[in-house]
Amino acid sequence: MSKIETGKPPILYPTTSRRVTSPYGPRKLGDGFHDGVDWGSLVWRVDGDLIFGVSSMKIVAQYYDKTYGNMIIANSLVSNLSYVYGHLSKVLVKVGQVVKAGETIGLMGTTGSSSGSHLHFEVRDRHYNVNYWHSHDGEFYSSQDPMHYVHEVEEVATDCTACHEFLTSYIKNYEDELLKLDDTLAKLHALGNDLKEFTNKIK
Repeated sequence: MSKIETGKPPILYPTTSRRVTSPYGPRKLGDGFHDGVDWGSLVWRVDGDLIFGVSSMKIVAQYYDKTYGNMIIANSLVSNLSYVYGHLSKVLVKVGQVVKAGETIGLMGTTGSSSGSHLHFEVRDRHYNVNYWHSHDGEFYSSQDPMHYVHEVEEVATDCTACHEFLTSYIKNYEDELLKLDDTLAKLHALGNDLKEFTNKIK
């Protein structure tokens, strides 16, 4: 039976890591409220884990923030949700770009206010609008607990109303990557033939 909650559009996990280093909600030491979930890197303190689009979405903002570091904000194309990705070591998308579910959009890092390589990920209850999102002190608000939304691909597939959009996009992404791999292998093969021909000429 699907674990997807009624009324909460399912999204994919934003990274390969499942190691939560800081959950959503009030911080343990009373140091404010944590608006998202932090997933630590697969290898402790090593940057570079892949960061993914969690649904079909459009990149609406990308900039450096002293707290969030290199960050991405995206609006979902299948719901009214928006997503915040923080502390990336590298951003691989541009503002205005449409991203598929499961597509790589960046690399995990420790930019901004961060003590170790991790992804800070937020879910917002409406599409990004700078006038709504920023309060007078510059902080974001209207956050939701991402753990109420994130699901493994297999879980999403058990919900017939949700599976088509996610799996179609997920499969298409892998097909695109396979085509790129085939193209790379063909180029390497051609390079190998050129090197062999060059070697024969200089003998």
